[in-house]
Amino acid sequence: MLQEIFAAEDGTVETLSFEGEFIEGADFSSALFKRVSFVKCRFVSCVFARSRFMQTIFERSELVGCDMKKSLWTETLFRDSKISGSDFSGAIFKKTRAEESSFRCANFAESSWNGCEASFSSFIESSFASVKFLNSAFRHADFTGADFFKTPLKGLDFSDSVIEGITLSDGCAELRGLTVNAAQAVELARLFGLRVK
Repeated sequence: MLQEIFAAEDGTVETLSFEGEFIEGADFSSALFKRVSFVKCRFVSCVFARSRFMQTIFERSELVGCDMKKSLWTETLFRDSKISGSDFSGAIFKKTRAEESSFRCANFAESSWNGCEASFSSFIESSFASVKFLNSAFRHADFTGADFFKTPLKGLDFSDSVIEGITLSDGCAELRGLTVNAAQAVELARLFGLRVK
């Protein structure tokens, strides 16, 4: 049904709810989704490049291997959803939240996050290279194997999150101003060649 509405409304989908949709390989480039709800929907290898998502909800849904490059997300919510291997490079996130969701192997390179929150969510082996964070927060997140190359983490608090095996630049300048717990500080010290007794 989504594809038919998208075609009929010239790329605009507004104030609608979709449940149980399975879509593979569809092109939704430059679409506008406003006040839309996706429940138990699955998108595989779909293209959403330069699309806009405003006040939209993804609940118990999946985005697998999707192209989300340079998309815009405003006041959008991911709840209990799985986003794997999808490309959000150059995307803009504003007041967007993630709750109990998984973003495994997602590419957020060169994206910007303003006023966003993620809680009890995982970003295992995802890329946050050259990302800009402003007034955003992560709580109980799993960043195992994530890439933060050239991403300033100042002002963020990772003290209740998992940061094992993260990638940083040689000088680890990304860590300046980041809040971590004592155990994490010991682990991070090893990146500087320090031995903590």
